[in-house]
Amino acid sequence: MRHIMSDSENIASDSPTVFEFMNQLNPKWNLDDWFAWPPDVFALTSLIFSRTGSYLLAVAPTKTWPESKTWDKDLEAYKKEWIENIVNENSHMEKLEKLKNKLRESAGRVTLRHLSALISPDTKKDLFDENEYVESKNENAYSYNQDDAWEVAKVLLELHAIADETCRGFGIPLVEHTDDNKEHDLRHKTKMVIFVANNLLSLHGTLSRLPKNIVSILPKLRTPTVGMTLRSVSHHLTSHQTEAEIRWRTMPLVNIDDNIVNILIIPWPFTIDTDRFRASTFATDRNSYENTRYFQYIGAKEEFKPDVAYDLIKNAEESIGRIHMVVLPEQALTEKQLDAFLSFLTKNQDRDKMPIVISGICGHAGDNLDEIDTGRLSNNMVYMSTFFAGKWYRMMQNKHHRWCLNQQQILQYKLGSVLTSKKLWWEATNFYMRRLSVLAANEWFTLCPLVCEDLARLDPVSELVRGIGPTLLIALLLDGPQSKARWSGRYASVMADDPGTSVLSLSALGMTKRGNDKRYKDGWKNIALWKDATHGYEEINIDYDEKIVNPSADVHVGVVLTINAGSDLDMTADGRHHENNSAIFVYQGVHQVNSIRAKGSEGVCKGSDIQDQAAFSEDNDFLEISLFTHLVDICIGLSRKSILDLNKYISGNKTGKVKNTIEKIIKYYIHPKMNIIHSKDRDSPEKLVKYTDFICDMLYKVNIDDYEKEESNYNDKYIKDLISVSGYMLFLVEENEKFRFGGLKILSYDVYGGIMTSSGDKSDSKIDGGDIYKSVGKLEKKNPQSVRILIYSALTILWAVHRRIEAKRSQGCFNKDDGILLRQIELMLSKNYDKQWLSVRNQGHQS
Repeated sequence: MRHIMSDSENIASDSPTVFEFMNQLNPKWNLDDWFAWPPDVFALTSLIFSRTGSYLLAVAPTKTWPESKTWDKDLEAYKKEWIENIVNENSHMEKLEKLKNKLRESAGRVTLRHLSALISPDTKKDLFDENEYVESKNENAYSYNQDDAWEVAKVLLELHAIADETCRGFGIPLVEHTDDNKEHDLRHKTKMVIFVANNLLSLHGTLSRLPKNIVSILPKLRTPTVGMTLRSVSHHLTSHQTEAEIRWRTMPLVNIDDNIVNILIIPWPFTIDTDRFRASTFATDRNSYENTRYFQYIGAKEEFKPDVAYDLIKNAEESIGRIHMVVLPEQALTEKQLDAFLSFLTKNQDRDKMPIVISGICGHAGDNLDEIDTGRLSNNMVYMSTFFAGKWYRMMQNKHHRWCLNQQQILQYKLGSVLTSKKLWWEATNFYMRRLSVLAANEWFTLCPLVCEDLARLDPVSELVRGIGPTLLIALLLDGPQSKARWSGRYASVMADDPGTSVLSLSALGMTKRGNDKRYKDGWKNIALWKDATHGYEEINIDYDEKIVNPSADVHVGVVLTINAGSDLDMTADGRHHENNSAIFVYQGVHQVNSIRAKGSEGVCKGSDIQDQAAFSEDNDFLEISLFTHLVDICIGLSRKSILDLNKYISGNKTGKVKNTIEKIIKYYIHPKMNIIHSKDRDSPEKLVKYTDFICDMLYKVNIDDYEKEESNYNDKYIKDLISVSGYMLFLVEENEKFRFGGLKILSYDVYGGIMTSSGDKSDSKIDGGDIYKSVGKLEKKNPQSVRILIYSALTILWAVHRRIEAKRSQGCFNKDDGILLRQIELMLSKNYDKQWLSVRNQGHQS
């Protein structure tokens, strides 16, 4: 009886009420603070659901839910009310206040255990048995009332759905529809909220203001169509308790090929000798007591030649078209080799055809791999590199799990001559904080890379990937043939089924030859495996004739995988859906390319009068370009007042008396971090502290408010003027090598029959060339940063405009004029504008 009494007396503390649980998460917040920001409410409901399982009531409710037959329309009304309140806290939240009041009435006496009881007969029976004792002996305990519990559960389900819908579009570049029925003012307020959310995500790796050690709230691209988990009841957000750091980035990327992506797979190295695997002398203090040792893979013996690899790209362009991505397997290159390849691309590749490059990095110290210290732990990483305006921006992610070679694998890969099969051999690599890198290029292309074991292990990154549901997952392997029957095929199928992510795994040809399974004839040719939810599996093989490899030739081979982004219908478990709201990559075909050249011959090279090495991003550079991309993207089509307010928020000029949620978040969560990134003391000649002022000033003058909304083509006129302004800025960069902006006399740039002039009296343009010229003239003369601001601003505006015009195809309103505009932008993007910036920057270094 004493044991029962103890349990009964502690019902409240063992199972806190909903209010007590909220207080545990953040003691400083009241109910109004929680309702200030939708991702925080989503975090709260998700944490309660994950502890109680009460999200199952969405499909098996105790009573009718949702009660309204106009649930979808109700959600839109809730969303509008919430957006209004975020921008202006004085706005009245009539509908949300009703939900808030219901929580006030019951959440103080409903415990988490009470919520569990709604779906658990055993828990419900235990509560009723205990209540007999509680009512007579413990007045402070909370007796079970099923009606109260259901009322709270219903409110939590509704808040979860409302917060999810309010956060639609968070994390990805803005998606705007030409048939959007939102009021003009509401559209601008929604864009402001998305801007704040995207910056919060970029800076902190979560959309919520709660600490990441409590919960991380992330954007979500796919909703699983199978099973029933917490991920099944949301479209746009996902909740995780994770040790992993999230790096969510975006930057200007233009795809002119109607959602087609051509991926060049180079399965380097093509040969891996046994001696590239070596026993490591590294040991732990306890190693002598265990049947384990450590090994190192020291990379390819062959020399990776950037010019020969570049030939593969050019051969592929001649036969099938633009290559959007180049992918190499796990530990394919050293960092120095990757830098050489990217530098070669910088000097030779057309600017509008620069691919994303994803490569595994063999992180041994020293250039001579035969002289490395085998007693040290090395790094095994993936680098994702994207090019923009003269610089390669790179994201780095370490491998999260060590490879363990067992007896079966040592025999399979024929490594018995260097590693005894009587022991387990662990890969001698370092461990760092787990990190997941996500590149959100647009609404249909969200890319996430993994290294080998990370695809198979369920913790801690795999669950994050399943929650986010990126459109494309690329797994770099150092593995045997990529067959659907092997482990990589099984785990790719898991991701393709739930949440619907398309998966590409690839391995080095040298490793597939070593690991050929005798059960599969010519299985070694399978260097990659594709899996999507629509087409299914596709084993990608390569025709590699050993006879063509001889001492007198440099030979590279590759396979181009073509995939296409379509749309899919996702539906949450509670019945919410948006027509064609989810992107999905589907297999289109493969095409092999070869490069065979006599040794010693020089490859195609245009030459360059700039530095030999390309410019590479420094710490925080990718974060910085992401923040600027969000700013430009959101300012396109924003009202003049909103642009002015935004600039004041970011600059810190409007953080005296905080008036609304947006200003609070920028002041306390965004502005301090941005100060660190944009620090004036930062030792870099390319620091971009003037970005915000310049772009806001430019887009304030070329403003949507100046175009008559009653005219059917007012958006077209606005878009044309944006293109003209961008062209004008690039014209200044291209034509004036000394960059004396203050002394320029050229005040016009003829894009559409003289649309832009100093007087503004030609055509029906709303912009004034002289006014724009004054903004440009404010930039510091002969300064590489000023040149870069011009280039970045112009190209980013063109990117944002191009994406909006391109989106009209899927909306069924693309016409001939749109095609002309796209072609104009693509011609402007094809030019090399970064040589001027590099020239000025180099002059600065020399002086």
